Amino acid sequence: MPRKQTSVVATLLRLGLLQKDEWDSALHQVLEISCELVGVERASYWSFRADPPSLVCELGYVASKRLLERGAVVLERDNPEYFTEIRRVQVLDIKDTRTDRRSRSLETYLSMHGIQSMLDVPVFARGELIGVLCHDCVRGRRAGARATASWR
Repeated sequence: MPRKQTSVVATLLRLGLLQKDEWDSALHQVLEISCELVGVERASYWSFRADPPSLVCELGYVASKRLLERGAVVLERDNPEYFTEIRRVQVLDIKDTRTDRRSRSLETYLSMHGIQSMLDVPVFARGELIGVLCHDCVRGRRAGARATASWR
């Protein structure tokens, strides 16, 4: 994993020690910085939930609009390929969300936000998946072209 991505993930793990009122502010800062470092339009942190197995968007940041989002839910039963892969890899690098089998089931969410490629980093604690830090390139945004080149 490239150094700058490793430092963002390490920072995110340290955020787990913060109190709830500090968490939102710190996470917002991490996502904003992450967009700048990786050069993407969107960054978000999703928490893993066990019942039912799912990911819930704790906070998402849209750089061009300086907008925060939260609350989206992705169920494992509807997206088995994505969940299998996110548990298996250190970094999930999907160059084209429209053609990659691992993201096909996420089509509605990806289309709604114009996401053309994604770089997702699973976050583990004590060997358990606790969340995912997502970086999304959006169609028509120059930042996405920069990010794709820097992921390799």
